[in-house]
Amino acid sequence: MREATATQTSRREREGNSKSLRARIYRALEATNERHMVRVHLTLDLEDPWALMASPLLQGRQLAAWDAPEEDRCFLAVGVTRSRHPEGAGRFREAAALWELLDRAMVELPSEVGGDIERELPCLVSGFAFSATGSTRSELWQGWGDSALWVPEILVQRHNGVTRAAITAAAGSSATPERVADQIEAAAETLDALLRAAREPVSAPVIAGKNNMARVGRDAVAWEAWRDRVEAARSSMMDAPDASLQKVVLARTERFQPISAVSFDPLDTALALRTRQSHCTTFCVRLPDGRAFVGATPEELVRLEDREVTTMALAGTRSRGWDAANDEDLARELLASGKDRREQSLVSDAIREALTPLVTELDIPETPSVARFTDVQHLKTEIRGHLKDGVNLFDLVERLHPTPAVGGLPRQEALAWLDANEGLDRGWYAGPLGWVSPGGGGVFVVAIRSALLRGGEAAAFAGCGLVERSDAKAEWQETIFKLRAISQGLALSDAS
Repeated sequence: MREATATQTSRREREGNSKSLRARIYRALEATNERHMVRVHLTLDLEDPWALMASPLLQGRQLAAWDAPEEDRCFLAVGVTRSRHPEGAGRFREAAALWELLDRAMVELPSEVGGDIERELPCLVSGFAFSATGSTRSELWQGWGDSALWVPEILVQRHNGVTRAAITAAAGSSATPERVADQIEAAAETLDALLRAAREPVSAPVIAGKNNMARVGRDAVAWEAWRDRVEAARSSMMDAPDASLQKVVLARTERFQPISAVSFDPLDTALALRTRQSHCTTFCVRLPDGRAFVGATPEELVRLEDREVTTMALAGTRSRGWDAANDEDLARELLASGKDRREQSLVSDAIREALTPLVTELDIPETPSVARFTDVQHLKTEIRGHLKDGVNLFDLVERLHPTPAVGGLPRQEALAWLDANEGLDRGWYAGPLGWVSPGGGGVFVVAIRSALLRGGEAAAFAGCGLVERSDAKAEWQETIFKLRAISQGLALSDAS
């Protein structure tokens, strides 16, 4: 295995670099009174940023790990320089306003005079709960809140074959250039220690497997409750005047406990999901107390790059086949299914309605394709448009969340039905999770195929779309496929 390395410098060189850095920070902070954070960029010799995340140096620190193989982007965000936690119905609007302030308050510095800056290096990580419930969160989701936006202290990213890092320090009105430089140098020493301890490639995690973990609760009771809720949803849709309720996405959870270990390991679970769900975006948000939200999602809520907006309508599900021929048969069945095509059409139409006020030149193909993942396949329609002036990424997130693929249609009627009937605090499950780069570009995914890990317990989540013709048994089986995608990646900590 190869040891990750950083360029080593002599003491005299380090002192010279420090003096240069302090001088540049002073000039930057003098330039305007609006600058409240300084971010320094570095280039690293590191193949996989996730090689850093198991280090004991990171115990007790907030982490966010992200891997999107389709765009060759992998990053690890460490610590918190600044954070905000908007709550309530206005949380997206508050996030949009906070982003505008942050964008004006950040000064970016290369590591050396004349060096370059990676403009696509995320400067903000953010997550939102599915719905805003504030202090009424269930015991399972206590402490996660309605949303979080934070600027990482250290962020290491590999993108398009190049690994770079950014170190961010607060530089408020009371902070001297010397104090800011001290913060950056302390973080740089932490990063250097992480690099020295890292080993590549990352070692394989210990997967729990079905023989090393037990479900918490009785499947029979869960099935009966599910069946009753499906029938209630169908009745509500059939009885709704003028088809005012067309679709409801019902979710459920299964809880697991390890048998042969003390607890589940969130970081190893993320590594296992990254390997198994190689066509998905894998994520892990770990709080300082060790609780973590982990998943591998096939669904991108929205992408903004150079004012170009990309999103997708994802609906309808079949399992993967036992061989290539059966896989094709299932894909053709999915494309030919009236129920699934109607569900897909409803999602596409809702996205069109949501985006039209914010974008121009909206392009929505009439016929969906089949998107294949490790355990399941879905109908997918890629949607594109150009962002209007005066709109930012958080405005798009507010308009698009929740998509009909995770909430229902019409949005407000479906959400009201879920509040009254689902009996589940989804927390951050099916909520938007993502990052923003300088200038406002970025990506948010829909945090499905996910689990909340709390030491000796894992709660996995899955849902499926219900329409008038839905069959409770078929929808139950669909949730089994989806829960398998996450439960088969749960990894164990060291055995007791």
